[in-house]
Amino acid sequence: MVDDFKDYPKSIGEVRSEGTRNSEDWTPRECLISVLRAIDDGEKIDALVVCYRHYVGGKAHARFLQSTKDGLVTLGLMSTAAVHMVEDD
Repeated sequence: MVDDFKDYPKSIGEVRSEGTRNSEDWTPRECLISVLRAIDDGEKIDALVVCYRHYVGGKAHARFLQSTKDGLVTLGLMSTAAVHMVEDD
């Protein structure tokens, strides 16, 4: 098991996504590894919000995890991400 992702190699999907800036080009696992690589490489990440969809009995459910100081930081991160998503299109 890998405890430090600093030197973990980039996947083909991650490299492709960096070039195309298309979220369909990489998997959720590749996204998480990219964040872990940044953290383990010393990037000062002090808040994180992860939103995801999973299926139970064929029905989709939305979930999220957060590591933030408070709910306002969480909402700010989510709002900023939404603005960037709209502006990038």
